[in-house]
Amino acid sequence: MNSLPYSIDDLYWFVLIANAGSLSAARRYDIAKSTLSNRLSRLESALNIKLLNRNTNASSLTDAGKIFLKEISPLFHQIETLTGDLTNLEIHPKGGIRIAASGTFGKLVVLPLISKFLLQYPQIDIDIDLNDKKIDLISGGYDLAIRLGELADSTLYAQKIGQVRRILCTSQIYANNYGVPELPEQLADHHFISHNRELSKITLLKEGSIKKFQIHTHLTVTPSEHALAAVEAHLGIAAVAEVQVNHLLKNAKLIHVLPDWSLVPEDIYLVTPTRKYRTLALRLCLDFLKQEIPIQLEKLFSQ
Repeated sequence: MNSLPYSIDDLYWFVLIANAGSLSAARRYDIAKSTLSNRLSRLESALNIKLLNRNTNASSLTDAGKIFLKEISPLFHQIETLTGDLTNLEIHPKGGIRIAASGTFGKLVVLPLISKFLLQYPQIDIDIDLNDKKIDLISGGYDLAIRLGELADSTLYAQKIGQVRRILCTSQIYANNYGVPELPEQLADHHFISHNRELSKITLLKEGSIKKFQIHTHLTVTPSEHALAAVEAHLGIAAVAEVQVNHLLKNAKLIHVLPDWSLVPEDIYLVTPTRKYRTLALRLCLDFLKQEIPIQLEKLFSQ
C-alpha cells in the first residue's frame, strides 16, 4: 500500500511538465492544464518545496526542482526500459524452461515434440530430464512435468490431456520355450519383467471388471524403457505402453499376451508448480504439448 501523500503519477507528470517547459506545452499529452496544475501543486505541497516557477507563457524549474528532476528522471527511464523489454519478451518469446518426463514416454512422445517446438521458437531454451523417478518440481526448480498415472494430492496444478493404454506382451521365442498364459491366473507361473522389484500383483481389466492377479517378478529393470529390451531378449512377459510396441505387434515380432485383458490405463498430466505467473515461453510450451501429445500418440498407434 502507498502511504505517501502523492502518487507515482504525480512524479511522472512533473517529469513531463519539466521536460515540456511549461504546463501549456505539457497539454500535448491529452490532459487538461488544470489537472496538470493540480497534480503539480499536490506534489509541491507534499514535499513542502516549490518545484516550478509559473507564469502565463512559460515555466522554469527552481533550484530544488532541477535537483529533484535530475534524481527521479533516471528512475522513470529505467521503468520505461523495463516495461519495453517485457513487452518485447511477450512479442518475441525467449528464456528457459525446465521439464521432467518419464523415460519411456519422454523418449517416445515428448522429446520429438520438444524438438519440433524448439524449431518453432529458437530463442527458447529447454532443459529436459527423462527419468522414471518422481521428482519435486519446486525444490528441483522444474517449470513443468509430464506425468503418467495417478497423482498424489498436492498444491501443484495438473491438467489431464489424455491416456496411455498398457498391455502385456512377450516374444515368440519365449512363447515357444515357456508357452503363453491363456488365463490371468497363469501369470504367476511365468517370468515377469518389471521396473518395480516389490511388484507382486498386477491389476487387469476386462469388460468393465477389475481384478488383481499374482505374478512372479523374474527381472527388475530401470528405467522402465529397458523392459521392452528385456522382452525382445526373450526373458519374459512385461507390461508396456501399447503405442510403444504397436509396430512390433503388427510385424509379429512380439505377441500380445491375454489380449482380452488390459492393464489400467495411465492418465497423462501436464503439471506445473502454479497456474499463475507463467512466462510466455512456458505458456506457449503448455499449449503446444496439450495439442500435440494426443496427435503424436495417434501417429504412433497408427504406425
